[in-house]
Amino acid sequence: MDLQYIPANDSLPVWELLENHKTDILAINIIRDSIPKSLTGKLFITPQITSMGEVWVMRKDKADWHLNLVHWLTLFKQSPGYARFRNRFLPASPERSPYDSLLMAQGSTLGWDWKLLRAVMYQESKYRMNAESGSRAIGLMQIKESTAADLSIPDLYNPEDNIRGAVTYFSFIKRNMHLAQVSEEEEINFILAAYNAGMSRIEKDRERAAQDGKDPNVWAQVSPYVPRQTQKYVEMIWYRYMGWASAS
Repeated sequence: MDLQYIPANDSLPVWELLENHKTDILAINIIRDSIPKSLTGKLFITPQITSMGEVWVMRKDKADWHLNLVHWLTLFKQSPGYARFRNRFLPASPERSPYDSLLMAQGSTLGWDWKLLRAVMYQESKYRMNAESGSRAIGLMQIKESTAADLSIPDLYNPEDNIRGAVTYFSFIKRNMHLAQVSEEEEINFILAAYNAGMSRIEKDRERAAQDGKDPNVWAQVSPYVPRQTQKYVEMIWYRYMGWASAS
């Protein structure tokens, strides 16, 4: 049997693909992705691949090989190949991503603790390779195609390329935001804010803060001027990172 794997972005109506017989199997998270009423009672569902809820589903009228698939999956989960597959593609929890080794390698080039990069990844995509936002930001670190082109990133759905693209962009922000006079922690705050809201927006907010007599090099004095979403973004990344750092 030949299998073709196609990653589906968040905007793709995946249930319609199954309902309209355009695919034979869907890989979904059964906890997060509820089955539509139109398919209730019409599907076979495999046992969970991980405790996070990943399963394969297929139509009963198209899958007379369902039990063979379940048998194969049972044997596969006992093989060394399953551990490699799980570690590569399936996060076991927010505290462990399948991409930690890539984050470690890329974090060292930036000079950041790699767990800070993991906190960014969790905030951006919850470790989903196929994540796609309404503004067409793609992949693990939510990079736009225009940014990828500027940074010569070939494939945003490739984990290594996507992570490398984010780190390259962080470095670009660091070089171009006039942060030489700020502490390391404040530098990270401004880089994260620029990653979320755009470098020009954060620079304008720093200028506004300075005009009002605030210190443009202190995030706490600039943050009231930035979008509330960006304030929350920076806050949540630090919250998650500090929790991981204190637990290690």
